[in-house]
Amino acid sequence: MTQERFNIPGKQSFEKIVSYIPFFDDPDSNFYELRVTDYYYSKEVLKFVDDFYKEKFDYPFDWTKWTDNFWELSNDQKKFEKADIETTIKFLSTIINADRFIEGTMAFAIDNGHILAILKKFADHAEKNS
Repeated sequence: MTQERFNIPGKQSFEKIVSYIPFFDDPDSNFYELRVTDYYYSKEVLKFVDDFYKEKFDYPFDWTKWTDNFWELSNDQKKFEKADIETTIKFLSTIINADRFIEGTMAFAIDNGHILAILKKFADHAEKNS
């Protein structure tokens, strides 16, 4: 995969994506159902993923070679907090793309608070750049 230039999405795109914060922040939200070994994501999670693509957050890079960075951001809160917006978008891109091949990656990211943390970081970015 060739590296393409990535334009960070605009304020309206960030606002659309961060509108999911209440959903991911609500512990009573139904995120997914696990049946035997298959994950069935809720309509809201699937809509979030769809908006991720519609709003052009899918970072064009070889995410399969970025797994070390993925695990560092997953396991090191300080590293995540220091990550710039481009790295944070790559983190979300990796989660969403990996879930297509490694079922449950999105569920892992939801359960561990990564999606909510990413969205809050996006909200902070949108506020600072308005």
